[in-house]
Amino acid sequence: MTFLIIPVDNTVPSFTVTLNIEGIFFKFNFDYNYRDARWHLSIYNTDNTPVLLGLKLVLNYELIFQHPIEGLPRGSLMLYDLSSTNDPCVFDDKSLGDRCQLIYITSDEIANGTF
Repeated sequence: MTFLIIPVDNTVPSFTVTLNIEGIFFKFNFDYNYRDARWHLSIYNTDNTPVLLGLKLVLNYELIFQHPIEGLPRGSLMLYDLSSTNDPCVFDDKSLGDRCQLIYITSDEIANGTF
């Protein structure tokens, strides 16, 4: 299985990661919402044009494949709870990138049915 673990910085409540996903560069902007007690993700292309904004990161739920948006990667993005406790991924416990891994599964894996 081919997948990419999205690198994160769980020491700050807002950060951006630039990634090459399936040959295209994207900016992933992470923001923690204290009122909602959730991480949110916005995806931009390299010229800062928004592709998908304000996506709430929900554990064990497919996040982008359901959105048929031009310019969005056609794979699957999921926030997995490696501990299987299904406790919320919150900023205070620094679980994003540790217990909660954001994983991208390539469109080839999905097309081949290997995921």
